[in-house]
Amino acid sequence: MPRTIEKDDLLLLIYSAFSGKISGRTKLQKVIYFIGCKLDLDNMYNFNKLGYGAHYFGPYSGEMDNLNAQLDALGFLRESRCHTGRLDEKGFEICRFDYHLTKDGESLAKKAQKNFPDHWKAISSAAKIINDSNLNYVELSIAAKAYFLLNKKGGKATVEQIVKAARPFGWEIEPEAVERVSDFLVALGLISKN
Repeated sequence: MPRTIEKDDLLLLIYSAFSGKISGRTKLQKVIYFIGCKLDLDNMYNFNKLGYGAHYFGPYSGEMDNLNAQLDALGFLRESRCHTGRLDEKGFEICRFDYHLTKDGESLAKKAQKNFPDHWKAISSAAKIINDSNLNYVELSIAAKAYFLLNKKGGKATVEQIVKAARPFGWEIEPEAVERVSDFLVALGLISKN
């Protein structure tokens, strides 16, 4: 990919690859994480990268969250709350945040597609794999945790090693869950099936 892409263009292209909308903050974070990994942005462009580190629901980037909020504040993106009517264990209502590009955001995304055709092609391809996987946000979180831990382990680890390595981060991952998401990681080309 010949040109370095700015993070705002990257985020606009990601939204565009998901038909202009992504439902849920956790899903958004994992989609950005996986597309960044698939494009190897950390290594290719010294992106720091996207700013991902360990967080409760797996890899999280405050930097990408702030960029998302900036796009909303500038009118290129709209955030809406979807109330579930359920309460968490502390009595607070559980809600989901959904995001969609505005007309101005769609226009900027189309410009980014023209300016970064190689990135657009790679992002679209990764988005198709993510969509075709039919993983929900919890399963995407498990896949992200597993891949994050694999990277910490130098790219090789057994399921049991991943489960054990997750505990210091406060992540409880069942071995069966790691097995279920491994095909997704293979499909993205992030790991190989042995």
